[in-house]
Amino acid sequence: MPDTTDQKNRNRVYYQPLVYALLVAAGVWIGSTFLYHGGSVTSSGSRVAQLIEIIESQYVDSIDKHAVEDDAIVKILSQLDPHSSFIPSSDVERVNQGLRGSFVGIGIEFEVYRDTVLILRVFATGPAEEAGIKVGDRLLRYAEGKDTASYQTLIGIQSSEVIERLKGKAGSPLKLHVFRKSDSTEHHIEVLRDNIAIPSITSSFMLEPGIGYVRIERFSEPTHKEFLSAITRLKGKGSLEKLIIDLRSNPGGYLHTAISLLDEFFDNEELLAYTRGKGRYKKEYKATKGGVCTKMGLVVLVNGYSASASEIFSGAIQDHDRGLVVGMRTYGKGLVQETFRLADGAQLRLTVSRYYVPSGRSIQKPYDTDLETYHTEVMRRRDSTLTEVDSSIIFRTKGGRIVFGGGGIQPDIAAMDRPDTIFKAEEYSLVRKFLTEFSDQNFALITSFQSADSMEFSQTLDSLMRSKVPVKVTNDQLNYLKEELSGRFYGQQATRQTFSKYDAILQAGLKALHQEDPVN
Repeated sequence: MPDTTDQKNRNRVYYQPLVYALLVAAGVWIGSTFLYHGGSVTSSGSRVAQLIEIIESQYVDSIDKHAVEDDAIVKILSQLDPHSSFIPSSDVERVNQGLRGSFVGIGIEFEVYRDTVLILRVFATGPAEEAGIKVGDRLLRYAEGKDTASYQTLIGIQSSEVIERLKGKAGSPLKLHVFRKSDSTEHHIEVLRDNIAIPSITSSFMLEPGIGYVRIERFSEPTHKEFLSAITRLKGKGSLEKLIIDLRSNPGGYLHTAISLLDEFFDNEELLAYTRGKGRYKKEYKATKGGVCTKMGLVVLVNGYSASASEIFSGAIQDHDRGLVVGMRTYGKGLVQETFRLADGAQLRLTVSRYYVPSGRSIQKPYDTDLETYHTEVMRRRDSTLTEVDSSIIFRTKGGRIVFGGGGIQPDIAAMDRPDTIFKAEEYSLVRKFLTEFSDQNFALITSFQSADSMEFSQTLDSLMRSKVPVKVTNDQLNYLKEELSGRFYGQQATRQTFSKYDAILQAGLKALHQEDPVN
């Protein structure tokens, strides 16, 4: 029976949605294939997301989408502040290990010297030291596990490749073929990888009776525990009445660690610092009662590379008149970063608030000012009469002393950090190469001394190094070179103790502690 008109109309209504769907699908296919450059993207995300979608699907060549996204994120963050940053997933472990206070490895520092891995330092009590590896050894080949038949070369590869080959899981064995130049022998040494502690306190010793010295490299997770251990050791050597804490070139670290250390110097619930931001409530950090150093005289050493948590520490000590800050104006990093984890494991460290020390001073220096210009301008204003100084940067300590804001912490006693020991950029690479060659060529002589504080050590190196160093050096620069060399063979503790008498900032701090009432 032929369809009636009503039946035809019903069939048309039934098929219309399917036809429309097919037409839309065809249109999308045609548009995406031939006319995308004149159309619109399907993404409803941000313009950046839309842009990446267009590039990924339509760009003439293949691209690495993740690399493009990483570059875009870095560019976006560069428009904000100097300290918001992006860490690709491949770098997260390396970047975080310093703050965590440990890493998995064998416990060495090395340099690729004439295509060969030369050991510059062996960590005390680490796997390499326990296995018998020594400073000056060359690593020639390596094998995973115990099978030496699978040896692979370490000669002629880049430092980053060496690191990758030495890394592995804790407890995994690594076989090393080592050449020892001191006696021209070869050794097959098995090392078990392990967690290697990265000490944040590298030196602690008595400068003189009653006065201790503690060097803090960074504020990491174990720093507070390390500090308490250092204080206990110093007290075990006699009366500990005064203390110098060295924060020079300490880039900061965890705020909560700095607050924990500050807490050891106060016996009342004093305000130590606070943070505040557009989207964050004011958060205060206060001391508790009963610190182990509340009765000690205190000096804090700083320089232009003491930053962030170091500035919180020194600023709180200064604002409460708890001790003196000695050295050079600090860096001026007063921004708080919070870490956000992205889906692929990458991390975004975004500035969310600012740090303030108890007097109300913001630590952050202006974004658009380089360090040298900034320090020069601040010192000019600091040395002017108070009537010439912007009142917004004048603050007072708890005891009424005037201190200055504007970024960073201005020391109570100014002292220079041996500026002429810093070599010019074109000289530095020559000096580093010289140090490596000198230590290699004079290995037997250097290791023949009993310690770095041997007068013979210093005098012998004076005459040898001065005649061979490839650039003209001052006495201070020569002392700097000897310190570097000593640190490789005798460690940081012995080296700082030996060369403390040449340290102008440390000596200025020591002089301040000898005054009856140094703060007033």
